[in-house]
Amino acid sequence: MRIKYLIRDNKWIITPALYILLLLGASLIYLNKNSNHELIENRDIIVDSISIGDQVETNEFERLEGLDSKLLNEIVASDLNNLFYKETFLQNLSEVKSIYIIDAEGVVLGLGYVSKGAENCKRLKYFSYSENGKHYVVEDDKSISKKLEWNSEKNRFIFYDRYFSSGTDLKNNCAYLITLK
Repeated sequence: MRIKYLIRDNKWIITPALYILLLLGASLIYLNKNSNHELIENRDIIVDSISIGDQVETNEFERLEGLDSKLLNEIVASDLNNLFYKETFLQNLSEVKSIYIIDAEGVVLGLGYVSKGAENCKRLKYFSYSENGKHYVVEDDKSISKKLEWNSEKNRFIFYDRYFSSGTDLKNNCAYLITLK
C-alpha cells in the first residue's frame, strides 16, 4: 500500500526519469543495431602459395616502386620501404602483381594484388566483393579515390581505387590488400 502513495506523491519525479530511461534505452538499441561491427568469417589467406605470417626471403621478390608504392603507402598510412611484388595471374586481369609487405626479419605482414587501368580495377573490385561479400563492407568514396573495407577477427581486407594525375592524363591504380589488424 505504501508504494501506491509513494508513486502518487512523487509522480513529478518518477515520470520524467522513466521517460529519460526509455529514450536512453531506445537510443542504445538503435546504435547497437546500426553500428557496423559485423565480421566476415576467418579463413586462410594465400596469395601465390604465401600467407600472412610466413617467413620468406626478400631476394625472391622485386621492390615495389612508383605509383603502386605510393598507392599502398596511402592505404597503410605510412611511408613503407618494405613493399615487394611478383608478377602473377589473377582471373582475367591483364596487368596484375601480387604484393607483399615484408618486415626486416622476412615475415609477411600483408599481401594482396595491385593493378592499373579502369577495366582491371573494376575486375579487381568485383574480385574483392566475391571474396568478402557485399553486406559487411564499409565504403569511403571520395572524388579521386574509393576505399572498401572488410574486417574479420584477425585480418583487415581493403580494396583501394585511386586516380593519379600526370599532367593532363589520369592514371587509375587500385589494390586489394589483406593485413593483420
